[in-house]
Amino acid sequence: MNEDNAPSFRQAPRNTGAACVWVLLVACLSAPAWAGGQSAAGFVLYEGLKEQFTLELPQGWHVFNQSGSPEYGVVVFSALSMRIPAEGMDEAALGAKMRKQMAQVDSGELPSFFVDRYPVKRGMSCDGLSKKARKKMLRVLTRATAFGGGSKLLNRPEAEPISLGGCQGLKVLVRAQTAEGREFVMLIYTVSHGQTTYDFALRNRKEYFEKNRPVFEKALSTLKITKGTMQADATPSQPATVTPTPPPTKKVVTPTVAKAAPAATTPGTVTLVGGTTVPIELTENINTKYNTTGALVYLRVTEDIKVGNKVAIPKGALVKAKIGGIAKRGMMGKAGGLTFHPVAVAALDGQWISLDREDFGAAGGGASIGGIVGMGLFAKGAAGYVLRGTEYEVTVRRDAVIDTGKRKPLASLRKADFQTSAKFQAVKKKIKFARGKPGMDFVLDVTLTQDITSLVQQKPSAIEIVEILDHVLRKPIKPINVVLDPKKNNFISATFDWWSLVKYAQPGKTPMTVQLELADGRLAQAQATLQTEWKLK
Repeated sequence: MNEDNAPSFRQAPRNTGAACVWVLLVACLSAPAWAGGQSAAGFVLYEGLKEQFTLELPQGWHVFNQSGSPEYGVVVFSALSMRIPAEGMDEAALGAKMRKQMAQVDSGELPSFFVDRYPVKRGMSCDGLSKKARKKMLRVLTRATAFGGGSKLLNRPEAEPISLGGCQGLKVLVRAQTAEGREFVMLIYTVSHGQTTYDFALRNRKEYFEKNRPVFEKALSTLKITKGTMQADATPSQPATVTPTPPPTKKVVTPTVAKAAPAATTPGTVTLVGGTTVPIELTENINTKYNTTGALVYLRVTEDIKVGNKVAIPKGALVKAKIGGIAKRGMMGKAGGLTFHPVAVAALDGQWISLDREDFGAAGGGASIGGIVGMGLFAKGAAGYVLRGTEYEVTVRRDAVIDTGKRKPLASLRKADFQTSAKFQAVKKKIKFARGKPGMDFVLDVTLTQDITSLVQQKPSAIEIVEILDHVLRKPIKPINVVLDPKKNNFISATFDWWSLVKYAQPGKTPMTVQLELADGRLAQAQATLQTEWKLK
């Protein structure tokens, strides 16, 4: 049997280079994983993750734990041979061979499937999924972004309840077309055991899907969840590593009305009941390269939350969240990742209302389904990231009394006294966000109108960006350098730090509002659009 964990692979070769690195990786996975016993013809029992589950795989298949975690992340099961010669092949040739083979795995030309493991969410257990959890899970699993940027779904996702590994779960079939015009099919079996949710997925190009499907379903027919099946209502444990989160998507929502509550005792007040769901979205991009543990990130509410006919939490209200654990990207395709959890939401009267702790996360590539695309075995993995606009739902922790007569205004821009013009200099290189690689700082050229030229010259540093897209920034972004053109007394060049703008920007066009505080205290504003291309793989 040519399994990855064979004893002969535990000794690293004497020579150096990529081949040596690859063998060392196999050594990291060399704990006994295969067991004998009664199995289907041609299949053998895999016990490398027996603390979570066991299943049978075709003899000779290999296992790659992309996340490196024994508890969470993506694990790939594949017919791809890991027996790379330790000698006789230079690093460049070896890397080219592995990239070709991984492309074959991704397409389905070489049979494979994978499982994504992440902490269980509210309403998920071994007994099945609640109606709300099922709806949410279906929405997540069937996003076209699972097939890469620019993809589109070709069918209404087919979903049905199933029994898998001793638990009740969900089976989903979805078809999509990539930006390159290739048709992919993805079959997902998702099941929870009280602490962890497993998404077993077969994702192949159309021409290979039906060929590989029988092996996938035969393997899953032998699946046994080995722990947690009696903990259907257990509180989810905190993850040892991070949980992937899908890239952003926009959805149509209907107004949310909070659950009925006892009448508030003070006129003009309402009681927001604990357990009320609040839809929110990120106002900034998150990346393991630039965010730090314990730092705050901000989201905003996407629709009014009402008690009866009174607004308790207005659309646009801020939500504070805190960055938890961060894992930097590493070699051998090990993706970076992070978790963050909501802390509180601002109510209509300005008070901060506590939210249930629920860890959201990001892993390399930004998506859970399809995370094995381009894993880059001989290069660093992708940084963990989540893009602004990614939507979540959070829950109010306990009842809160809100004074609807004491409305605290949402952040807004001060009315400008003058309008001028501004334009960003062209950005020549793509933003490699998935790799966390910084680019060149951005230069903004501001052309001053005649009536404000002298006022600006006296205070050139008083330029700042106050709004990006439709979000008024909590803290305006100031430039790191401002230069007055000696030949043009009405021309200023302001240089902004790369991350300070990328943190709030989006691929393509990002409109911004630039503000200048004049020497006499009045304000001038200009509109500018940052045009960028992003690489998200």
